[in-house]
Formats: sequence, C-alpha cells, structure tokens
Amino acid sequence: MNGVPSLTAGLQRSASFAAMFVGWLAGYAYYALYEVHFSGLGYVEDFGYLVWGSLIFTAVAWGVFVAPVLPKLGQEGIIVRLGFFPFAAAVYAAIAFTILIGWMFMIDGNLLYHGQAVVIGFTSGSAYLLLVRTPLRRFLNSRPRLTVPIMYALPLAGFVVFYGVVPRFIPSLAYVYYGGSVKEQLVEETLGSLRMGDSVQELSKRLPGLVPEEFLDGGSSTISGSTTRFSYTVVVDSGRVASVSLQPKEGLDQ
Repeated sequence: MNGVPSLTAGLQRSASFAAMFVGWLAGYAYYALYEVHFSGLGYVEDFGYLVWGSLIFTAVAWGVFVAPVLPKLGQEGIIVRLGFFPFAAAVYAAIAFTILIGWMFMIDGNLLYHGQAVVIGFTSGSAYLLLVRTPLRRFLNSRPRLTVPIMYALPLAGFVVFYGVVPRFIPSLAYVYYGGSVKEQLVEETLGSLRMGDSVQELSKRLPGLVPEEFLDGGSSTISGSTTRFSYTVVVDSGRVASVSLQPKEGLDQ
C-alpha cells in the first residue's frame, strides 16, 4: 500500500488486540443501551458479567480464533483490500461466540448476546482495517519494538479510563450506563457529599433518575432507597435538600 511494507505477524496480532478492545467497548455500549432504554428495566443488570464476563470471552475468542488466523489472511487479501473485513469479522465473531458459549443461549431462543458478538466483531474489524489500510500502518511499521507494546498496552489504558476515569469525572454517564458496585459507590459518595440547601435539581443532574421527576418542581418530598451497604433518606423542602441520612445495613461495617 503506497510503498509501505506489510505488517509483520507480531504487528498484526498486536493491532488486532487493540482493535478487539475497541470492539468490546462497542459491545458493552450495545448491551447497556438495550438494557437502559429498550428492555423495560431502565438500568444495567448483571454489570459484573457484562464487564468481566464479556471481556474474558472476548479475550479468549481473540486468542483462539483471531491471533492464529490473522497473519495467514494477509493485509492485501480481497476481504481486507475491498473493505469487507468488518462484515466478515462480524460473521466470524458470531460463529466463534456460538462455539464458545452462545449455543447455550440459542437453546432458549435468546439471540441478544449473539447481537453483542456481531457488534464486537464488526467494530473490531473496522478498527483493525483502520490500522492496516490507512497511514496508521506507516506508524505501526516505523518502530515495531515500540508500537507492538503500545498496541498491547492501549486496552489496559482504555479499561482504566472506562472503569476509573469515567465514573470519577462523568458520574452522570456512569450512573445511567454502569451498574453494580460502581453505581452504588456513586450513590454513596454523592449522597454523602450533600449539604443542607443543595438543589435537588443539581442532585438529579449528577445522578439522573435517582430523583423522581415529580419531585423536581420545587416541592417537598422524601427520597429513600438502598444499596447493598446503606439505606438512605433524602428529605427535600422547596426543591432543596433539608437533610440526608445514610444508615449502614445491619451486620455491615461502614
């Protein structure tokens, strides 16, 4: 391609590893959007599986089905050269998922996870195509001893951003589209930092959905709920926080 040498097998594998993480992020977004907006739940269920389970299966699929095959495919083959690779990767991901674990879901007629696999495959294929069929390939070829570790390190950096940076600096996004301990920690930290006189509107911006819409009109109300560790009560008077109570559940240390 424009006189740029083909990537070595090691560069191809490292680029596909980074691309696979991009696909995993897209797969997470697909499933989180479904659960929040289309499933009727309104929140992300099974956050632990959605993060760790899908991440493990994506990594296993990469190691078993992608890393050994990709160098044999080449970067000038018709599938890659004509831009069909994302579509081929989507089909390949669905087949790989079915072989690994997806057959169990097919027995129950549940194809939602297969859809997630297709999204992961298509996005991974698109990201990989971007790396090997654009000027980015010149960068990868420039210093392989540097770029290979960078490609392998990018998913780790991306996961740190996903799991640590986003909840800390964009809590409203994490509260809606994350779940489990991350969401509960956001609730505990946010409510623990509330002070008398704080606006309930501001609380709603930080934790969308925690405050019922009918309580946002400046009236008085009581908001209560619980996490796995705490029960909480927020008393609202004239649209502002009058008091906050966080009580550790019996048998649990604060």
